[in-house]
Amino acid sequence: MGLVLTATIAGGVWLWQSLRETGLETQHDQPAAMVPTFVIKTAQPPQPEAGEEWTFELLARWMAVDEQAATDWALAAAGDRPRLLVGGAIDWILENAEPREGALGSAGRILRRWAVRTPTEAWDFAATDGLAEQDRLLKAVAHVWFEADPRAALDAAVSHGSWQVLRESWVADLAAGWARAAPYAAADWLRTLTASTRHRALLAAIHAPLSVAAPHEAFAIAQELGAGEMAPAYSATMYRRQLRRLLGDDPRVLAHWLARQPDDDLRFGLTGSIAEIYEESYPDEALRWALALPGKESRKALGVVIWAIAEDDLGYAEAIVLHMADPDAQAGAAAALLGQWASKRGEPAAAHEWSSKNLSAAVRGEAARGLFSVWGLRDPSAAASAVAAIGDADERRAALAGALWGAVMGVGGDETAQRLRERMLAMERLYQRHLRDVPNGGDGEGGEQGDLTSYKLYHYWKDVDPDRAKKYKRKAERYEGPTQ
Repeated sequence: MGLVLTATIAGGVWLWQSLRETGLETQHDQPAAMVPTFVIKTAQPPQPEAGEEWTFELLARWMAVDEQAATDWALAAAGDRPRLLVGGAIDWILENAEPREGALGSAGRILRRWAVRTPTEAWDFAATDGLAEQDRLLKAVAHVWFEADPRAALDAAVSHGSWQVLRESWVADLAAGWARAAPYAAADWLRTLTASTRHRALLAAIHAPLSVAAPHEAFAIAQELGAGEMAPAYSATMYRRQLRRLLGDDPRVLAHWLARQPDDDLRFGLTGSIAEIYEESYPDEALRWALALPGKESRKALGVVIWAIAEDDLGYAEAIVLHMADPDAQAGAAAALLGQWASKRGEPAAAHEWSSKNLSAAVRGEAARGLFSVWGLRDPSAAASAVAAIGDADERRAALAGALWGAVMGVGGDETAQRLRERMLAMERLYQRHLRDVPNGGDGEGGEQGDLTSYKLYHYWKDVDPDRAKKYKRKAERYEGPTQ
């Protein structure tokens, strides 16, 4: 071993070749005795000696022989420098080991052992820019770290620069599990999120189980933060069962409670859920209640009530809509009626014709949005053709917005490859119209919808037709962050 300690780098390379050929691969009953001290000595930051790569390979090959012993030795031997030594071995495994899936599994297990000792350092390594299979490696570290310190692990996840990480289901699953097991600790952590870390999927993942485990706390959070930019994410999780668990089954009690809430966003977010409960028990009274609500709350409640009535009796719903005197109320109700008509009967063209004959131009725009959102979801090609045939510019823009939204929301459903291609082609037609009709080419009002559409189109075409995908890349990146 003395000869090893005084060897030059060239001699070290020769020794490594010798070990590789005769020792480590054939006589590994005591591999630690064959690992030279210069595994550490030659890997000096910030500019390691020329022997660095082969020292990492030596360690990686020992890990392949006895992963647990080699990893534990390396973590102990590296002292305060595990990132250089253990990280170097992981890099070598990811770049060179075969088969690929086995290499990823080995890297994940090594990282988990590292995370048991020093989770922050393991996380920092996994978060290195350009690291292969980064999301998978971050997940490996986070699960170990979460067991010891849920708050610190989630803080690291939400502070990471990639929104993709926050969209990964494992982050939401960890947060949701914490909300179920320790709802008040999770609620306190939820209150610490800043505007830059309030990812909608993460908020919804926590708030839904929190509403079951600690409904009063869930409502308190919604009231505290409901006026912020993420209010829809909170209110979307206020499911009917949570409302009933908190306030009982009487919709009149729920409606009275809602009217006393000071936050406009919270009231608006819960209006639809309460309207559903109200309509189930007292449909006629629910209609009167919805009509009496102010502004956008009335339109939302009317949409829910008319949708439910139209499902049971389309003719009665038609009569209600036609006899409404307030154009704003009629527009919201008509949107629900036509959407249900297209959904329940599968007759969007007939619903559109009824709208053209019976509704004023001032009402048809809002109604068209509701109808074409369903039409675009079910048959985007036909919806695109119908949009192009609408003469009134305002109505056409509203129909276009609905059809594009429906077409986008249908991506990822149970469709054949041919049907998916037809959907994407129709979505392109709608999107090109969107760029012509929406002010500022979709970068101003309606720009978010254009970004989401570009994101869907880019990720479809990049595998099918890369050249075609290029024109959607900029807005796709704006929606999700830098793409590959």
